[in-house]
Amino acid sequence: WDSFEDYWNRGYELLTNYKDEKGNCRVPLRYKYEDFYLGSWIGNQRQTIQTISKERREKLDEIGFIWDPFEDDWNRGYEFLNKYKNDNGDCRVPINYKCGNIKLG
Repeated sequence: WDSFEDYWNRGYELLTNYKDEKGNCRVPLRYKYEDFYLGSWIGNQRQTIQTISKERREKLDEIGFIWDPFEDDWNRGYEFLNKYKNDNGDCRVPINYKCGNIKLG
């Protein structure tokens, strides 16, 4: 019996449930799922990026875990900006313009 292993497995299980419900692994930092602080668990995983076991990293990668949410936000914003430019011919995005949940302007 290993409480640390049980804790990790519980977090992974709840993250997969969250993804099934929400369609992504972008859990808010203070998010509590059932009785488990899933947002904190995710923060802990990100902090161990250099030391996490290969098996755990692969499991997280397989479900689309976001290791760097700031880089992910930038990439998503860039994709939306490219789409905006293709649709409008320029990158002069109005200040209040949104694409999905991204405030592109």
